[in-house]
Amino acid sequence: MYAAKFGIDEDKMITKLWGDSFFDPATKKWTSKQTDSKTCKRGFNQFCYEPIRQVNDAAAALVTPLRVLVKGDLVLKLHQTHLGFRSPLT
Repeated sequence: MYAAKFGIDEDKMITKLWGDSFFDPATKKWTSKQTDSKTCKRGFNQFCYEPIRQVNDAAAALVTPLRVLVKGDLVLKLHQTHLGFRSPLT
């Protein structure tokens, strides 16, 4: 999914995600070293870890509705009733 977004080969993208590569969305450039920019983050953290953590945090906090970006422009809107449990806060 990310390889297509960046227009690069999948094997090269895998290397960027699992290697010592950093991406800065402000400049839209990959680097091999952390820059002074606040937006420059390790590729794995930015594209793998952070999205998973955001979904997990939202589900744990029982935020409704939970919006999950699945692929491209496809967004799933999940409500607590769809998840099959009731909030202890209600």
